[in-house]
Amino acid sequence: MPGCVLHIAGKGFDAHHALASCSLAPYALWRQGEPRGTRSTRLHENGGVTFLASDADGGSVPQQIADTIRFLQTHRAEISQLTSAAGVEEAYFDFGWDFPYQQSIGQSNDFPVELLKLCAECGLSICVSVYVTGSDYLNS
Repeated sequence: MPGCVLHIAGKGFDAHHALASCSLAPYALWRQGEPRGTRSTRLHENGGVTFLASDADGGSVPQQIADTIRFLQTHRAEISQLTSAAGVEEAYFDFGWDFPYQQSIGQSNDFPVELLKLCAECGLSICVSVYVTGSDYLNS
């Protein structure tokens, strides 16, 4: 899983059309009703697009945050245009963070005000997906 992706989707959102005037290269792009994967029988329930904001791994939280701030600063106008497009129902950054099994019993990370302000200006929320890591856990 990449470090942080921008996810924009909605049942009435035509991501292909919305990207026609956008210079951002999508990480993933789908239409409502398309198969979720090449071998999947499940279909996408909405149309959407994701963009890679940071490819830093889940153990590099500060780097993910710095990369995402830079991504927002560079592409703020296009992101705002995409999040305000017809049919958009959800727009958020999904940070993928590691949680090392047996190395700690808790984890705390904070988001700088600069990131929160930029997200608010662009109509974005923030999601954190936590992945348990460590050979003991993975082998049990």
